[in-house]
Amino acid sequence: MSELAINRTPDLIAAEINHIKEETRIQVLHNSIEIGRRLVEAKSLVNHGEWGKWLGEKVDYSKSTANNFMKIFEEYGADQMSLLGSNAKSQAIGKLSYTQAVSLFGIPDSEEREKFIQENNVDEMSTRELKKAIDELNKTKKEKEVLEKEINDLKSKSKVEKEKLKEAAKQSEKIAEELTEESNKLLENLNEKEKETLEVRKELEEYKAQIKELQEKPIDVITTGVDEEKVKEIEEAHKREIEMLMGQKEEMENKLKELEKNSAKHNENIVKYKLHFDKLVLEFKDILVDINNIKDADTEEAEKYANACKTLINKMSERL
Repeated sequence: MSELAINRTPDLIAAEINHIKEETRIQVLHNSIEIGRRLVEAKSLVNHGEWGKWLGEKVDYSKSTANNFMKIFEEYGADQMSLLGSNAKSQAIGKLSYTQAVSLFGIPDSEEREKFIQENNVDEMSTRELKKAIDELNKTKKEKEVLEKEINDLKSKSKVEKEKLKEAAKQSEKIAEELTEESNKLLENLNEKEKETLEVRKELEEYKAQIKELQEKPIDVITTGVDEEKVKEIEEAHKREIEMLMGQKEEMENKLKELEKNSAKHNENIVKYKLHFDKLVLEFKDILVDINNIKDADTEEAEKYANACKTLINKMSERL
């Protein structure tokens, strides 16, 4: 037995087979890229409508097979043919077999595909394992896109709700301004009533002074040569004047009492109003804060309570 036959072992033979397999894999991918390159070139030259016929007659390829070769070139091949070195776009592509290269079309984005190749032991995966990993990647990507869309929708919705709350706050401020203006008018009316009361008081004091003066002042008449009838007539006139002043005095007193009564009631209502109004303004500010806090936890709940608040404001506006 020769020395060559003795030195050959099963492990050596296995190593040789694996080396040939690796060279074959590289050569198949290399040749697939170059076939795709030339198919792309041919398609640009073949007359329109004759591509399928040309494939069948000239190279015995179906359209689907030709499409795979062309896509392998477009996705993995270098832009220029290289007589030396790899004809692939990157070293990561060199790890692929033809079947793996086709399976990876399941990742449409080229940068994402190359990242996947670099981060996973693609060359050690079976076709089934590779397809499963790609499906999981696409599923995760789709779920992420759906989640991002939901987040963006929530942000948009939140923005709309904030605008609505902002508008409600503006409306509330407007109502508050209107109420404040009305309150000021009431205060002006109160001042007018107080002024009127003071004038009545002054007039009443004048009547009292006149009555007192008439009551205390004796009738200044010269009785010499004046008959008793004339004296009585003067006395009656003096008495009637006092009675008239007394009547006006009583009328002024009644008017003053009515004014003071109305003024007290009016003043009490204004005090109540201002207390209620100030409380309403403070409570409304707290409500806006509460709605924002609810929105942070549950947007739908916040929308419900915001709408309830708007309804209340509208009803208040209608009543006013």
